[in-house]
Formats: sequence, structure tokens, C-alpha cells
Amino acid sequence: MSEYWNAYFSFINDKPATVVLDMEVTEEVNIEDYPTIVCIKLQLKNPDERGFPSKHELEVLEKVNKDIEKRINLKLYLNVGRVTTDGFRELVYYTSEQDPKMLIEVAEQIIEANDYEFEMYGMDEEELWEYYFEFLYPNQYHLQHISNAELIEQLQRSGDKLKLPRKVEHFILFNDEIKIKEFISEIAKEGFNFEGKYSNNDEDLDEEYEFTVRISRLDHVDLDSIDELTDYLIEASEHFGGNYDGWETLVIKDKH
Repeated sequence: MSEYWNAYFSFINDKPATVVLDMEVTEEVNIEDYPTIVCIKLQLKNPDERGFPSKHELEVLEKVNKDIEKRINLKLYLNVGRVTTDGFRELVYYTSEQDPKMLIEVAEQIIEANDYEFEMYGMDEEELWEYYFEFLYPNQYHLQHISNAELIEQLQRSGDKLKLPRKVEHFILFNDEIKIKEFISEIAKEGFNFEGKYSNNDEDLDEEYEFTVRISRLDHVDLDSIDELTDYLIEASEHFGGNYDGWETLVIKDKH
């Protein structure tokens, strides 16, 4: 397992869901050595109206997860993530063993000791780690949400209360200058200002895209506001053949 775990919010079958994932596990191991997937699905005892556990039950679930890991051989089993949605918590493992007997026995003992109803199952994946890459791993929108949360945390650590709107600059990558003009014209309708365009070749930046476009607008940067904003810009960028590449802003400290 890697040291870089992160979480994001999503919807699965129209139900709110949280996914906690080892984001860099595939950089730490050869996935061919762990071809077998095993999932453990626990039914929550007291889910709230959104299908999520209470604070107390969340602590119990975290302990169950840790207790399982303490008793299995971590060289044979990789816990790559967990999904919580619709009153269930799913733990996802990949293993080098065709018969995951150790995990099954350990999980049964620990989960039954905590009085949970559960089921364990595998999957027939057409490609190695298909469930990890196609279902668990965040899409571009979710990846940007993760980045948004990290940037906001940096602002808060610097003393920003996030109460005031401020100039937020965004960067979009393009290859087609005609599409750039069309994009700028479209987003101007939403109040965005064109700040500049430069060649990535000249700046020795992204090699896949020839140009970087910089735009700005006065906006709030609380998490809900910035997630909605970047969702719009990702979609608009894709529509004109571009790729949204993030945002930056200045710290505003509350003087009061």
C-alpha cells in the first residue's frame, strides 16, 4: 500500500456515496502479482437518511478494518479502498492468492465478533484491476474535487476564513487556437475574463497540449462553490477540445 490515501464524494445508483482509496498503490506494486479481487460488504446497523454511518459506528467500522489488516499477511493482501453507500460499507482487497482463505477466515471472525451482517464475494474482471480503475478511481471531476479540497485546506492554514469572494484564476490546456477563441467567447457570457495565452513549447510545460489559456472571475472559494465552478469549467473545456488544469488565488485574511 502507498502512503497517499484520499476520499471523494459521489453517487452510486443515484445514492450518495463516499469512496476512500489508496490513490498510488499501483505505483508501489506490480498489479500482475495481485490478480484476485475480494470484496467484503457489511450492512450498517444504524445508517442515517443518506445511508451513511453515525460517528460512533464509523469508529467501529474503522476498527474492524484495522483489526483485519493486523491479522492478515499484507504481502499477500492489499486493501485498496472502501465504499460507503446506501447503508453498506464495502472493503476491497486484491490478493496474490487464488483461494483467499486467510482473508475469509480472519474477516469472518472479526466481523461476526462485532455482530455485523455481511457477505464476501469476488469478481470476474476482464482486465487486471478493472474494478479499481473503472469504478473506484476518481474521474476528472472527482480528482478536481480532491484538489479543490487540498487547496482550500492550504488557504485555511494560511488564515483565510473563505468568507470573501476574490479573483480566482483558472488554467485550461488547448491545441487549437480557433477552439480557444470559441471557448473564450462562450465563457465570457458567464462573466469570465481572458487573462492571457502562452505556448507550452516556449514555457517548457505540458507536452501534450500546445497552449495554456488563463482566465479569471470573482468567486467564492468555499468547497461547494468551487466544486460547482470547476465542474462547469471542466465540461466547457472538454466541449471545446481543451483540458481543465486547475486554479489558484490569493489568501485573504480576515482583519477582524
